[in-house]
Amino acid sequence: MARADRVGQRVRVGQRAMALGRAIKSGGAGTIYRLPDAPDQVAKIYHPQIERGDYAHKIEAMLELAPRLPAREFGGQTITQIAWPQDKIFDRGGRFIGFAMPLLDMGSTEELELMLQARQARAAGLNPSLGVKMTLAANLASVISSLHRQKHYLVDLKPVNLRFYRDSLYIALLDCDGFSVQGRSRRFPAEQFTPDYLAPEFQGRGVKPGKGREQDLFALAVIVFRLLNFGIHPFTGKPTDDRVPTDIPARIRVWLYAYGRQPHPQLAPSPVSAHEAMPRELRDLFDRAFASTDRPSAAAWADALSVYARRDSGRIVVCSKNHGHQHFAGQPCGECARERVLAASRRHAGARRKKRERRQQKVRQRVRQRTAAQARVAGNTARATGRRRPARPASRSGQAASAAAAGDNIRLFVVSVVVVTLVLMGAVSIRGCSTSDPSSRRTKANATAPVQQEAPSEPPTTLRQARASVPDESELEADIDATVAAVNSDDPERFRARLETLARRTLQHPRPRRSSVREYRDLMIGAARLPQADRRPGETMDRLKTRIEGLKSIVDDDPYAAMAAAEAGKWLLLLGERESAQHYYRQAIWADPTVADAWYGLGVTCINDDPDRTVALMTMAYATAEEVDGLQMRMLAAVYRLVGMRYTADDAPSIDALDERARALVEKLEAALFKP
Repeated sequence: MARADRVGQRVRVGQRAMALGRAIKSGGAGTIYRLPDAPDQVAKIYHPQIERGDYAHKIEAMLELAPRLPAREFGGQTITQIAWPQDKIFDRGGRFIGFAMPLLDMGSTEELELMLQARQARAAGLNPSLGVKMTLAANLASVISSLHRQKHYLVDLKPVNLRFYRDSLYIALLDCDGFSVQGRSRRFPAEQFTPDYLAPEFQGRGVKPGKGREQDLFALAVIVFRLLNFGIHPFTGKPTDDRVPTDIPARIRVWLYAYGRQPHPQLAPSPVSAHEAMPRELRDLFDRAFASTDRPSAAAWADALSVYARRDSGRIVVCSKNHGHQHFAGQPCGECARERVLAASRRHAGARRKKRERRQQKVRQRVRQRTAAQARVAGNTARATGRRRPARPASRSGQAASAAAAGDNIRLFVVSVVVVTLVLMGAVSIRGCSTSDPSSRRTKANATAPVQQEAPSEPPTTLRQARASVPDESELEADIDATVAAVNSDDPERFRARLETLARRTLQHPRPRRSSVREYRDLMIGAARLPQADRRPGETMDRLKTRIEGLKSIVDDDPYAAMAAAEAGKWLLLLGERESAQHYYRQAIWADPTVADAWYGLGVTCINDDPDRTVALMTMAYATAEEVDGLQMRMLAAVYRLVGMRYTADDAPSIDALDERARALVEKLEAALFKP
């Protein structure tokens, strides 16, 4: 029976007969339905193609050995912390088809992932203070401890799989039938895991049945560390030599923990980390979790964290310099230290930008001076010979040919200088906390990176003539394939050659018309002005579709309006129109390969099918982003995290995990390109 046909179907929930209500959510294994006759419950009905035999035995075991985690009261409402099965569900023929579980109010909960970054937490109306995050960490450890007492393990424990109540800060666990469950006579394993949260002893091998507790304790420590340290993963950092792996799973595999009380010889901590402002007690727990297999239990974490989470303990205090900050009592303010580092980075970025502009100004000045000198030489030569150039000569004299050749050489020199400058400006820049100092690296790039100068086959005066038509889809896709292959080749020189090709295209393609830029600006300003008083039900979607049509119109009229094409792709992706989104992203990249939004968005469209292609395209987004301090890319990643929640499948890798891989890859490529 199709999923839509199940609405109204009569089923038996335990010993009660009732009908299925409307569908709430559908995932890889089943669909969640309302139960009108049991308003405090919902039903999970497995898809017909799912083998239900093992699930039937697993649900039976879960019903017999439920964790002792009672619902709590807050503000007069019942708080459900875990959606554990309460009854089996059978169809009219008596066949097992699913189970009933407590209703969890999704409208009052948020993903824990949002709390890892202060910017995205505030954008969602959440309070990202240290006290709030400490409470969330303590509640998470308490829930996991209750599961472990019954020998049930989550295994695929990560922030995107966890939710919390905005008001009470209690944790809410979903999809419990995917846990590793201990029955009376057998264990039901969990099949899913995420490499970025996988313990070192399981990297490359997976979690063996019965080893879920060790895996949970490692993943719990990673989540707590990220909550208390601005989202920084404990296995990111600044490598001290070329032997250090670039991706997080590989670093976990060889125990490269950068934030221990004893400095690691191969991996330095991120400069914006606040681990040194943590109490010794917590740092010792982290050291045990990440540098040994004798990891603290979930109960030990709950006991330690709950002391700091209590308001009357005095363990967390308000910063005396900034009342919006909190820090551990007796320790410096980690937020203040982080802001100082970021402010210094922005100042350095501004200084480098001004230095680059001054360098470009000097290049232009030298070109003008040389052009003027060549013109004077040509004029003096003409006067010395006493000849005038005819208006329409039938053939060139020796002197005129020499002057024309000199003019061609001047134009060739101008184009070559611009190409070299653009390639150096667009050279790969490391983003994120784990990168080395971009200032020193950019200096090395300018001093040592050899660039093959290729002049265009025509003089510069012909480069901005006719506005060429957009290639067909196959040509656009082939061009993208070439870039993906260059990124994944692990060959820095091939990657460099690809960057140079894209830089030349940027130089040769016309810019968007002024009218197109004006239309795009007006459209986006109008989209931002949506007075609440003027909104009506259903009008938001109408406005969105009108905006998309406006963006399409701009691109159809002006093929080189790259930003409008990238913006159209983003909104089409949000509506689930993947193929249309890909078309506009490809056109944006063809028109202007430096539009990071288009590379990143095109990568997101591949998550469900080809995560490796996603990583390559995200890497190009980092390579082409203009902001040295990574602000542009952090904002872009946050936007697509929200878009991705609407678009990506339940079993697809998270955007965060792929983004981390992309940052590590671009770091590796740049290190190879610009090493001394």
